[in-house]
Amino acid sequence: MKIFNPIILICVFSTMSFAQTSIDFGVSHANLKGDFQTDLNNPLLGKKGIYLGVNKPLIKFSSLNFSFNYNNYSSNINQINNIEELQLRYQTNVLSGGLSLQTSPFQHNSFQPYASIGISIMHFNPKADVQNEFGSYVFLNGVLTSTNGEAASLDNIFETSHSEINTFTYSKLAFGVPIGIGLKLKISDFVSLNTLLSYHFNFTDNIDNISYNHPSHLVEFNNKNDNSITAVFGFTFNPSNFKLHRNRKIVDGIVYDE
Repeated sequence: MKIFNPIILICVFSTMSFAQTSIDFGVSHANLKGDFQTDLNNPLLGKKGIYLGVNKPLIKFSSLNFSFNYNNYSSNINQINNIEELQLRYQTNVLSGGLSLQTSPFQHNSFQPYASIGISIMHFNPKADVQNEFGSYVFLNGVLTSTNGEAASLDNIFETSHSEINTFTYSKLAFGVPIGIGLKLKISDFVSLNTLLSYHFNFTDNIDNISYNHPSHLVEFNNKNDNSITAVFGFTFNPSNFKLHRNRKIVDGIVYDE
């Protein structure tokens, strides 16, 4: 995870050392467009995560955005009949950091639409649920049991990395290109509502552990990268405006800078 350290340092340095820095914080909803067919085409129905961003003005109508996103993806297989289907079930936490250019040529006092494009890097590690507290799952006469011979049910605790049971290896780091559109609605000089919808072109096909290296006749292999859609809802804070107002005083209806 050391690869994210430079991005963290840049964000901290930008926040502490420059004026006009704004901070984004919100909840993200993500939907992976991988090899598993799912009805969750709406990112609002995806897994919830956390979004953090730091914005620095660059030139007129544009700014740099340093962002972090933490999300979770999983398969939609609930009924299993054999070991292969069991091992297809996965869950993975995804931590991503990125740098993007945001542009907003149509600014208004109360709202600010914007578009963004950038580059990101992510870390993922798909895991399988292949055992419970009594041991590994096995099928006896088509019935799911534990190694103790008793009937079992899935505990949905994904404890085993697929890298431990796969017959092949792949990198758990991947680059991507996020493209998005957003809107900020001003609440006050200090805070605005922030919404962002982005499509991530990810340069990997292994997030769901299904790829040309590991196809399955149980899944319709689409031979495409595991792209994703993310929707963010949150707030943008402007600490520099807070400092500006704190250094002002009003005397007889006139505003003075201290």
